[in-house]
Amino acid sequence: NPAKDLLQNTSLNDIVKQQTQVFTLHTNDSLWTAVKTLKENRIQAAPVLDDDGVFQGFLDVRDITNYIVACAPDPNTLHSKPIQSLEIAGRAISLVPLQRVMTVSQKAHDLVFVSSPASHACQVFTSGAHHVALCDESQKIIKVCSQMDVVRFVANKLPAAMKDKPLKEYGYGKCQVFSITQDQPVLSALQKIAIVSVGAIAVVDDNGRLVGNFSASDLKGLYQDSLPPMTISIREYLTMHSPTSLNPITCNP
Repeated sequence: NPAKDLLQNTSLNDIVKQQTQVFTLHTNDSLWTAVKTLKENRIQAAPVLDDDGVFQGFLDVRDITNYIVACAPDPNTLHSKPIQSLEIAGRAISLVPLQRVMTVSQKAHDLVFVSSPASHACQVFTSGAHHVALCDESQKIIKVCSQMDVVRFVANKLPAAMKDKPLKEYGYGKCQVFSITQDQPVLSALQKIAIVSVGAIAVVDDNGRLVGNFSASDLKGLYQDSLPPMTISIREYLTMHSPTSLNPITCNP
């Protein structure tokens, strides 16, 4: 398998060649601080350290989504008292320390040496993680490697013969696609993402036609300076925070 051989013979240091700064969070930081850090630095995840500087795992936008869903008002309360219930939920969600959110995510894993083969990171990714923290010999985190970093590297190195094969020959296109209609509220989309444990869902119109994509990268718009926009429609939310997601890219397996 050329892809497997490539990953076994390439160090993670060669995949993540340049990274100027690793943004870290602390277990006692509030969720609001975490969201602000992710948004301001345009990242989707960050390593979380405890009081002794020991790595505890990653916090990413999916963890935030799961916690928001767990703390959100029930539909009846949200419908009858939207502003009051969102103020209460927003305050509770914003101030909670990350150590409680990390308990929900349960994604802590060991550090990976930057000199390790890329296949080591792929083993971590199979557990559901989307990022791995890369450390030097002193176990100081110096880089972060994402699934996309590995995908980009492999895509540029694979033989042309492998690139020309249809996706179905690699087993893609067989999984169920989860969708939500564009007029449904953001909270419904978050609940579906949390329940089915996926990174994205399709957004469709009343006729079932694909009109957009709601993914983890869109979730950084959940918190602005006021209330979390959980009651607005998916289409309205994407129009405000991620208009490119309303022009989904598709492919044929």
